[in-house]
Amino acid sequence: VTDETVCPRHDAVLYNNPKLEKNRVQLMKKMLLWHPEAATAPFLNGRTPLIQAIAHGGTWHTMGYKSEGGDCGKDHLGVVQLLWGHAPEKITEIDPVTKLYPYMLAASVPSGKNNHGLGRDVVDTIFCLLRKHPQLVAGALIGSNSF
Repeated sequence: VTDETVCPRHDAVLYNNPKLEKNRVQLMKKMLLWHPEAATAPFLNGRTPLIQAIAHGGTWHTMGYKSEGGDCGKDHLGVVQLLWGHAPEKITEIDPVTKLYPYMLAASVPSGKNNHGLGRDVVDTIFCLLRKHPQLVAGALIGSNSF
């Protein structure tokens, strides 16, 4: 079973669709309010929701938000920040599919066919993930995830 079979990728459902992002965040907020354990429940492919969101182009802030001075606050909450807020410990997990840390996975995900300035959103997501847990770089450099 591949990731595509478990969760098919269509342009309309990718996280990097700015038109759907606000609705997705609002829906996820409600779902996590009712079922906070959903933030840690793995998908069939072994990925946690945080890693699954990153793998499908989820961002820390909403698309197009221009953070000034490395702001990783709660303004313009994106899918990745929402999931991190409910399960911050998942930021240290390695993706079971690609064997990458979340910040590495964010750097490797294509932005999609209609790249509307998404490069900045990807860099913002990587920066905020590393700012929340900078020790991940050291773990990646030495090939260990024990801190």
